[in-house]
Amino acid sequence: MQTQNIDLALPYAISVCGVGELSQFKTLGITHLLSIDSPGTPTTTPGWFKGTHWHVAFVDFESKKMAAIFGATPPAKKDVALILELSEMCLANSRTCDTHLLIHCLAGVSRSTAAAYAIICKLLGPGYEEAAFEYLLNIRPCASPNRLVVKYADQLLNRKGAMVKAAT
Repeated sequence: MQTQNIDLALPYAISVCGVGELSQFKTLGITHLLSIDSPGTPTTTPGWFKGTHWHVAFVDFESKKMAAIFGATPPAKKDVALILELSEMCLANSRTCDTHLLIHCLAGVSRSTAAAYAIICKLLGPGYEEAAFEYLLNIRPCASPNRLVVKYADQLLNRKGAMVKAAT
C-alpha cells in the first residue's frame, strides 16, 4: 500500500458539505454540484450556482436488510456507478478549465463523504486507498463514509477490499 510521500494533487478540486452549508461555497468557484438526496426530495439548485447539477437519490442505510425494514431505498451499485461516471465528466472538464466539484448530502457526513472517497480513490488509482481516505479526512474531518457505498465502489473499481479496509 503506497501512502507516504505521494503528491495528492488531484486533477480537480473536491469539496464536501451538508445541504445547510451550500451557501458557504458561493464564492469558491464551484463548477459541478452533486446532490445526494433522499428519494423524492431533490435539492433545488442554489440560485448562485451556474454549473452542472447532478442528483442521485438514496437513503443513508448501510445494509439492504435494514433499509427494507424501514421501507427505504438503500444505495445501489448503479448509484455508485453513476457517481463514478460523473467524476469522469469532471475529469474531462478539468483538462480544459479549472474544475471544482461540490458533493453534498443532508449532513455532509456519510453519503457525500462516501461518494467523495470513491471519486478520490478512482483519481489516485489502485494502491492509494489509505491516502485517499486521509485526503478525505483533510477535506471533511467529520467524514464517516457510508459502508455500503464504499463496498460498491470497491467492487466497481476492483480494489479487492482495499477501500473498505482503509475506511474502517
